[in-house]
Amino acid sequence: MRGSRTSTFCTTFRSIHRATTLSMETSSSFQQLGMQQTLEPPRQQLSGYGKCSTTGSDPGKDPGKAAGCSGGSGIGKGPVPMVCSTPCGNPYAGLVSHLRASWLSGKTRPMEYRVAQLEALGRFLDDKKQEILEATELDMGKPSFEAFFSEILLCKNELNVTLNNLCQWMKDEHVDKNLVMQLDSAFIRKDPYGVVLIIAPWNYPIHLFLVPLIGAIAAGNCVIIKPSEISKNTERLVAETLSCYLDNDCFAVVTGGVPETTRLLENKFDYIFFTGMSHRKEQSPAWIWCQDLLEDLGCVSEIRQDPVPHPRAEQWLVGFPPQSMFSLATGSSAVGRIIMTAAAKHLTPVTLELGGKNPCYVSDTCDVTNVARRVVWGRFFNAGQTCIAPDYLLCTIEMQEKLMPALREAITEFFGPNPRESPDFGRIVSDKHFQRLRALLCSGRVALGGQTDEAERYIAPTVLADVLPSDPAMQEEIFGPILPIVVIANMDEAIDFINARPRPLAVYAFSCDSKIVNQVLERTSSGGFCGNDTLMHMTLTSLPFGGIGNSGLGKYHGKFTFDTFSHHRGCLHRNMGLETLNSLRYPPYTQQKMGLLTTTFELPENEARRVPECDGGNRSVNGDATRNPFAGLVSHLRASWLSGKTRPMEYRVAQLEALGHFLDDKKQQILEATASDLGKSPFEAELSEILLCKNELHETLNNLSHWMKDEHVDKNLAMQLDSAFIRKDPYGVVLIIAPWNYPIHLFLVPLIGAIAAGNCVIVKPSEVSKKTERLVAEALPGYLDKDCFAVVTGGVQETTRLLENKFDYIFFTGSPAVGRIIMTAAAKHLTPVTLELGGKNPCYVSDTCDVTNVARRVAWGRFFNTGQTCIAPDYLLCTIEMQEKLLPALREAINDFYGPNPRESPDFGRIVSDKQFQRVQRLLGSGRVAIGGQTDEAERYIAPTVLVDVQPSDPIMQEEIFGPILPIVIISNMDEAIDFINSRERPLAAYAFSSNDKVVNQVLERTSSGGFCGNDTLMHVTLTSLPFGGIGNSGLGLHHGKFSFDTFSHHRGCLKRGMGRESLNAPRYPPYCKKKFGVIQATSKDLKFPLHHDLSVLCPMFPFILLYDPSFLRSRLLHFGGLVVPVKGYPFLLGCGLSWLNPTGIPPGGRMERTGRGS
Repeated sequence: MRGSRTSTFCTTFRSIHRATTLSMETSSSFQQLGMQQTLEPPRQQLSGYGKCSTTGSDPGKDPGKAAGCSGGSGIGKGPVPMVCSTPCGNPYAGLVSHLRASWLSGKTRPMEYRVAQLEALGRFLDDKKQEILEATELDMGKPSFEAFFSEILLCKNELNVTLNNLCQWMKDEHVDKNLVMQLDSAFIRKDPYGVVLIIAPWNYPIHLFLVPLIGAIAAGNCVIIKPSEISKNTERLVAETLSCYLDNDCFAVVTGGVPETTRLLENKFDYIFFTGMSHRKEQSPAWIWCQDLLEDLGCVSEIRQDPVPHPRAEQWLVGFPPQSMFSLATGSSAVGRIIMTAAAKHLTPVTLELGGKNPCYVSDTCDVTNVARRVVWGRFFNAGQTCIAPDYLLCTIEMQEKLMPALREAITEFFGPNPRESPDFGRIVSDKHFQRLRALLCSGRVALGGQTDEAERYIAPTVLADVLPSDPAMQEEIFGPILPIVVIANMDEAIDFINARPRPLAVYAFSCDSKIVNQVLERTSSGGFCGNDTLMHMTLTSLPFGGIGNSGLGKYHGKFTFDTFSHHRGCLHRNMGLETLNSLRYPPYTQQKMGLLTTTFELPENEARRVPECDGGNRSVNGDATRNPFAGLVSHLRASWLSGKTRPMEYRVAQLEALGHFLDDKKQQILEATASDLGKSPFEAELSEILLCKNELHETLNNLSHWMKDEHVDKNLAMQLDSAFIRKDPYGVVLIIAPWNYPIHLFLVPLIGAIAAGNCVIVKPSEVSKKTERLVAEALPGYLDKDCFAVVTGGVQETTRLLENKFDYIFFTGSPAVGRIIMTAAAKHLTPVTLELGGKNPCYVSDTCDVTNVARRVAWGRFFNTGQTCIAPDYLLCTIEMQEKLLPALREAINDFYGPNPRESPDFGRIVSDKQFQRVQRLLGSGRVAIGGQTDEAERYIAPTVLVDVQPSDPIMQEEIFGPILPIVIISNMDEAIDFINSRERPLAAYAFSSNDKVVNQVLERTSSGGFCGNDTLMHVTLTSLPFGGIGNSGLGLHHGKFSFDTFSHHRGCLKRGMGRESLNAPRYPPYCKKKFGVIQATSKDLKFPLHHDLSVLCPMFPFILLYDPSFLRSRLLHFGGLVVPVKGYPFLLGCGLSWLNPTGIPPGGRMERTGRGS
């Protein structure tokens, strides 16, 4: 789909550039995330940029010592850049450019710098603690205890975890290698993205900008922060004081409303992190605007193409508004679409944390009192203005009758008989949100609470009974102190109800029967999961936090935040010598070479598996002209996925093995089809289309059982007896759009990962490689389950209609222009994407290298597949002296590989189409032809060509060549080469040749690219242990091996707690007091030791345990020095010698943690 399809797509979607022209009509959208439109210019648009906002002092004069700015880092010296404020210019362009220049200078990369900035954030929290508590109280009436816990303590946990582990996180991660590369170095480098934009909401105005900021700083980025102006006092505090702690050359705060945010989003960022709030679709001008925008793009024809619900869930459609529950959209989702559409213009990766309606199922077998206390705390914490709060309860009519008095008792215990007078119950943030919430009280019947006071923006803790799925309270995220109860008959009905609606940010389930909790976990899909409690999974920095589907995309917390803001760059550093080992891969090709290559490259399967193949039978595709022609197909696959058919490992293995049979059975047809389409030699086709795919298959089959296992994580003191783990859930229905240059490999490798992760898949091969497309369409369905996998063929029109449907993940390989279109179409449904887009890959050749070896490795990489390879070296950078040495060596290498007349060589292919031939042929006019240059339009033949005297402004340097032409650009030294690379769009790969390892390392460390290979070309892509993917204009997302599995898996943070030991939760419940402050501080810090190791740090908790729950310790055994010491039925607590607290009777050294599945 590369090249020849780009211009056609661009013509079809000629209005794409309007996607990011965010007009003032977006005001309603942005108001939900805290950007109220203002007509006058903001009082202070920029903070931390030129002047310290609290003092007016120059940041270069040690802001830490400026009056009113305690604890500054003292970093930030340098000239203050100009900010463009002219009507024709973007007012933030200068700020973004200044931060990018700081990032390009390498200032943020050293660990010492990152630690200094993170420690400065710690001082900010310490110094401004009281101001933070006061500001959040003024903005939201937030109790000081809740503000301390959520805005300060949890942020400090993030800081401490990051500071304690940063050194380890930053280290290169060395990976496994094949036989050929045992003497080389293969590793993953964690590179910063560049300039990051963080847009924060108002409900947790410190926490929800500081946590992502910690990760962005830790990863080495520069950051612009946009706090919400709805929480006005907190916004002012952040704008006026944060710049006094951070380096003003690398970090800035931007304030303002819709106009400012609109203009801010026009700039190119390298990553955008957005957290939004909810709002009702029916009354949202933002939603209407977003719908009009996406339709105007030309890539969708209607705003809703949602799947048919699960068959057993159709009963819930009764009584719904004209647009059913399946297209429910919160305002945060609408703004999320706008953010993602704006990001698509620059191919900027995004994390969107959007919230949703979080269900809470309560089974008939549970402790009603404990359920009520935990639900009331989670629902009414922060006056219900929490994105992961339980949004509604699902229970039987009998359980509802039991819950009502327990909920009333819990509310009274927490907030007193009149919550309005309680200092521990907050207020609604604004009049607008108060009015919206009050309107929801008409749903069902007010069973508890319901009192309101508009002057105070007070809404009492309220429980609604007799709520119907069609009631207003069930059409939007509530985001306030209202708890509806929906009556269901049993667990199956509850699960069907959950699955019939957009996927939430969290799912909760309460039951004394762990099998019921596990059933809800395994049969639903959500951002996170918590069993027998609410909110608490959010407090563990070791668990990923993030949404799926309508509730968002991406993840963060602890190391996940660091990883989110880091590009994982697959790197291979090879030896300059040992060239004879490489001769196996060079032309002229022979069967003997193929046999040896197979031996050295192929990964063997660990064991033969005998699993029956699954035959799904035939299925029909809805071709109704009034509907999308692919809607029926997508709905059919989604119904199959919802049935759980693809989840068992046995099923996945059967489908993967079927792909292996496809490659074996159709090997000859594949070689013939690629030869017909591209003139590809059988050797190159077998190596790239079959052998590498088999490696992916074997790697996946050998490790799938391990990859699928729940990943248990560290816990804090309060949760040592609970189970915290990461569940790898499939996304759902995946779309893979493949290109023509490697027409088997580039659909099969992502397909392997998608199947391994448990998804259903639609494959769209490229129609440019016609014979291969026909082979895939006719043969592949005979090997895979037709209920779960399908092939769609066609051109631009079919792809356009296909993209109108809602997919759960889209994987696209092609050009940047089409990648923008794909991402814009994906934004409509908030669908995560992987885009592999290519680019102009630089190859620097130093003066200290073996010229002959360089020439052979470069010629092989450039002319393999006739240069139609996205990671081929696109141009050489070298001195004039090296050019003179290289030209004869390149001429010799080309002659060795393809003979004196490459046109007659069976090992040299052809250009794929007439259109591509004419495009590449035009590029021969750049510079001067030094080698080759012959063409034959009838055969679509272009000889292996080297151009010299090429200028950076020549046409060939303005686009990816994607053909057998190699330009050489002259530079004077390595520094100039690095500056040249950094001045251009970031490539998919960067190459460097030198006999001096320091030179190779300098190019690696001072450039940014998708991947890197030192002293060779292409070879890093042959390692399944290295991630493969682009950055910036060359793409986003990763795949290969486990990275493919992870790409197509939603990492769901899960916490399963016990139903008992309720008194251990007492410190977090209102009414709040100083004693509870201390206990919360002592128990909420993350621990890293296994439970059977020294637990003397638990001692501060024991007085609290004895005070609140002495029965908890009764009959427990304390092993001290190998002795069991019971004291009058209680353990004798000796902190210095405590080695094992045994709540189960398992002997010391035995396994205590419960497993995630089946526990």
